[in-house]
Amino acid sequence: MMINFIKFMKNLIDTNLNNQISQNQAEKKYLNQRAFTIVELILVIVVIGILSIIALVSYIGVNNRAATASMQSDLTNGSNQLKLYFIQHSSYPTSMSFDGKNTYCPNPVDSNFCIKTSPGNSLVYTPGGGGTPQTFTLDATNVNTVTYRITENTIAALYVAGGGKTWLQISAGSDHTCGILSDHNAYCWGDNASGQLGNNSLINSPVPVPVNTSGVLSGKTITAISAGAYVTCAIASDSNAYCWGMGTGGVLGNGASSQSKVPVAVSTAGALSGKTVKSISVGSDWAVCAIASDNKPYCWGQNTSAGALGNNSAISSNIPVAVLTTGVLSGKTVSSISSGFASACVVASDTYLYCWGGSFGGRVPILTDGSGEKAVSTSPYGGADACWIGLDDYPYCYGSDSPSGGGALGGKTIKSITVGSDLTNPDHICVIASDNNAYCWGDNTNGDFGNGTAGSGSLAPHAVDTNGVLSGKTVSSISSGGATCVIASDGQAYCWGLDDMGELGNNTTGTNSNVPVAVTVP
Repeated sequence: MMINFIKFMKNLIDTNLNNQISQNQAEKKYLNQRAFTIVELILVIVVIGILSIIALVSYIGVNNRAATASMQSDLTNGSNQLKLYFIQHSSYPTSMSFDGKNTYCPNPVDSNFCIKTSPGNSLVYTPGGGGTPQTFTLDATNVNTVTYRITENTIAALYVAGGGKTWLQISAGSDHTCGILSDHNAYCWGDNASGQLGNNSLINSPVPVPVNTSGVLSGKTITAISAGAYVTCAIASDSNAYCWGMGTGGVLGNGASSQSKVPVAVSTAGALSGKTVKSISVGSDWAVCAIASDNKPYCWGQNTSAGALGNNSAISSNIPVAVLTTGVLSGKTVSSISSGFASACVVASDTYLYCWGGSFGGRVPILTDGSGEKAVSTSPYGGADACWIGLDDYPYCYGSDSPSGGGALGGKTIKSITVGSDLTNPDHICVIASDNNAYCWGDNTNGDFGNGTAGSGSLAPHAVDTNGVLSGKTVSSISSGGATCVIASDGQAYCWGLDDMGELGNNTTGTNSNVPVAVTVP
């Protein structure tokens, strides 16, 4: 019996021990299984994260490439459309307007030549050569902040956003010069005795300073600019005119006759009511004239007996008045305008030249030439009263400074013409020829030919020096005043001639230059 009890207890202990071992083994197996599941989960999460990053990077790359391709397509299409516009109209549109729907159209709107852009692309059209129809560029910035430029349908990565400013337009006055940079703001340099630099001061500057934009120009950009003697005027992105500087005779056109060191809005309460401005030209210190959206001429400022306003009156006006169009201009529109020394001239839709005031002998427009013209530039201070480009693409002048035959221009036609002078010296005339180089004749007192000489004048055109800063470059825009300035193929500005007030913009004053020098970029 005792033996049986011992066997029973032994079996009970063995059974409990085996159960405990089985339970421990089960727990161990469960724990091992649980540990394996957690590690596996962590690995899965890590793998998913890596795959997500790869997918995101790939998406960004594809998105950037798609945006770039879209932008390049937009620019190419836009370039082709503008070429078609030029073929049909013999000129490029003077501006582009944005309709708020990612579509840019010529102004006035022509739906056949609109440029459509993709969301996020910033597309800007700028007429090359200060509005002359030689070249155009289209710029756009993609998501990589690389700026691309199309010129004549060629795409190239040009520069990283934030650098590489270029000049879009330049205008030389008698003692100061102004221009528009690729940031679409206006800059002026030189004489500032009347506030004509527009920077809210009366201090001369030998380098470009920005025109004040805290007042009437707030939120606007500049599309065209014209510098005179003591007055500067511009057209802003709202297609209205703004002026600053001396206000004598109401030449600022704002209904007053006082000086302003910052831009003021030209009045639209009178003859310009309901109209916008397409082109503007400042003469000496007498009058300003413009072409409005109805393609007719309007002027304001000092009128005296000379009849500078062309409205058959000798009364000055501090707001725009309409030039008389009931006589020789009846039924005609105008395509080009230039205001000079108490005078002005226009090229009308019949391609003839009409002028008034000054030595043209009338307070109303008269027909001055019957050969037909394309564009006109008038003298700021006498001498050659007007020079123009004929339909044969040769230069002509009304006055004493018509060029003699041959010379440096032999065998060449011209694309742009400008007449300049300061307050004391006779005129000099400069052109851009068909070889895209600059040539000058007339007075050379201040080195106005830009060919390394100064002194005696000549009626034979002389080639502007291209051995210095213009080496390897061509010229797309030109303007003469006291100095003569050009925009070259590199987008930079270069000037030569008078520098008594810092007109050359190269941080010198009183150092005339008989060869081109580079204008300092702000």
